[in-house]
Amino acid sequence: ELRGSERFGEVRRGSERRGEVRRGSERFGEVRRGSERFGEVRRGSER
Repeated sequence: ELRGSERFGEVRRGSERRGEVRRGSERFGEVRRGSERFGEVRRGSER
């Protein structure tokens, strides 16, 4: 049972990692803005 509590501690660390993942999603939002710029580049390639 103590091992289970240790696993729960690891899960808490996982939640902290989730917080880092949220920061990553914000970066993904920036990447989306970059993809919009890529769309503009595509229009330029059509020219």
